[in-house]
Parts: sequence; structure tokens; C-alpha cells
Amino acid sequence: MTQLGDDLSGHDDLDASLAPATGRRALAQAIARRLSTRRGGLFYAPHYGYDLKRFIGTTVQPAIIQAGAEAECLKDERVFDARVTVTRQLQQSGAESLEIDIRLVDDEGPFDFTISTDGLSTSIFL
Repeated sequence: MTQLGDDLSGHDDLDASLAPATGRRALAQAIARRLSTRRGGLFYAPHYGYDLKRFIGTTVQPAIIQAGAEAECLKDERVFDARVTVTRQLQQSGAESLEIDIRLVDDEGPFDFTISTDGLSTSIFL
């Protein structure tokens, strides 16, 4: 069985209480960081990241976004398979957001979570 690892909780910033994230929560947060980091945004990892926020307000087809997000998820050695579904949502204010449903397969089997981003904030729903 692969150890999923431990980390400090938080996908876009550290949790104020410095709570630990373990198991699948740690993996989901790691994937959320990958999918909210601009490619080349980390000087020590130039091929890390696929920033989903950059697709808000564009005409890029969801299938293209999904393929890139799946490829980025598979870069994590704990992930054996990834399926991503991207849905564009129009808010009452007229602003667009993206809902990203993710099914990952790790050594314990499949699990699902959702990432939602409006370009300003990103949330994870396990």
C-alpha cells in the first residue's frame, strides 16, 4: 500500500491552525495546488502546474481543459488514473466559474472530489 503522506492543511494557503492533512485529503489538496498553479510558476519545478483559473472567460472547449487537467493529475506518483469533468457555470452577477469534478484512482481504489474556482478563490469539496 502506498503511503499518501502527510502535509499541512491548505490548498491555496496554509490553514491558520496549522492542522495536518493526511491520506486522501492531503492528496486532494496536492492535486488542487497542481490545478491552481501556473505552469512555470515554481522556479524549481518548471513543468508543474495547470492553472484552471486561466480558462475562465475563454472559449476553450471543456474537453481540452479536461485532458490537460487529467495529464497534470497523473504527474503525481500516488495517482494511477484520473478522470476530470469541467463545467462552466454562470453566476447571477454574470461572472463565470468552473466546477471541476475529479475521480482519482490511488492504491485504495477510486475516490471523487470537486474543485470550484471563480478566478479569485478555489474551494475543494470531498
